[in-house]
This record gives sequence, C-alpha cells and structure tokens, in this order.
Amino acid sequence: MEYNGLRQNHNIYLLDGGENDDRGGAGGMSIAPSADAIAEFRTLTSNYSADYGLSSAGTNVMVLKSGTKQYHAAAWEFNRNNAFDANTYNNRGKSAELRQNTYGFNGGGPVDFWAKEHKTFFFYNMEWRKYINGGVLQQVVPPNGTGGIGSDWYTGDLSSSSTVINVPSTLRWPHPFSSPTARADCLRMEQTATRLRRGRPSPRIRFRPA
Repeated sequence: MEYNGLRQNHNIYLLDGGENDDRGGAGGMSIAPSADAIAEFRTLTSNYSADYGLSSAGTNVMVLKSGTKQYHAAAWEFNRNNAFDANTYNNRGKSAELRQNTYGFNGGGPVDFWAKEHKTFFFYNMEWRKYINGGVLQQVVPPNGTGGIGSDWYTGDLSSSSTVINVPSTLRWPHPFSSPTARADCLRMEQTATRLRRGRPSPRIRFRPA
C-alpha cells in the first residue's frame, strides 16, 4: 500500500502499540497476525497525533483481541485449490497445482471462572498456513505424428516442415535432405537425439508464428 505518493517502505505497522515493521522488507509486516485474532484495524494517512510520529507515509494500527467475561471460541479454514479454478486460455493441458490452506482456532474467556467479578482473562490463537504454487512450462517440441499435428520428426519424417532441413555431419554445407522422408538421410540423424523422444511430451497445439 502507498499513501500520499510515498513509498511502501515509508509506512509503519503497529501491533498493540509496538512496532511491527520489517525494516529490510520494503515496508512489510514483520509478523502477520491471524485475521481472526484482530479486533481493530485502522489506517492513518496524515495529520498524526503525537502518538504516531514514526512514519512519513501511512500508519497501520492493529489491536489484537482479548478475553471477555464469557467464553468464546472459533475455528476457520481458508482454502484455495486449482480444482476450483478455470484454466487459462494459453494452457490447453492440466492446470498448475495450487494448494493454499490457512486454518486455525482461537478461544478466550475469564481465568478466574469461580469469581463473581472476573478480573483476569485469557485469549489464545493458533493458525497454520500451507501454500503450494506450481507452474506450467510451455515449450515448443517437435511433432511426433500424434494428434494430427505434423509428421514424426523423430524418425526423420520432415515432410510437415516448410523449412529446408540440412543433413547433419556432412562435409558439404549446406547439404539439404534429398527428400523429406529419404531413408538414407534419416539414418544420418543423431541417435542420441532420437532417443530423447522417449522423454518428450507430445505437442498439444499447432504453433502458428505471427
């Protein structure tokens, strides 16, 4: 967040009156409290009182919950999963893995439960955060004759290519293939390269250069 045109590292976060600023983190919080443990959140942008004089930009004030005269408890979970998300336009395959689970509980109340007038209270909060954010690798791969996308280049059938392909390992350069499917020229293909086809995925869409 930016206030009054100033940078994020000019902000400050206060947690129960104490500084909660990550001085080396470009204006972030040092400790991110659970959202269900916050009782009050205020943002001050200008005209601070004498209580808030540590920031030249925004001052974000947070106050945590405390115990009350009655016992209260709560539990929650915030869940994100790629099974709930739509796929992107450019990704025609499986969507990237996304697992975000934020769950926890809290409870509070009087400590001196036997007293008629309670004077001591407690509040306890616990939260767990698990996050997995995968990615999708999009790469150009040669066609292998499947899905109706081109010929099988791995066996030397280059008939679907509109580019002149030269024979590798020849003394005459350039030396194009005598024909896209010539058996003699196909045998000249590097055997190591042909073995790589076993670990290469099949193309899913046809590449159309602009």
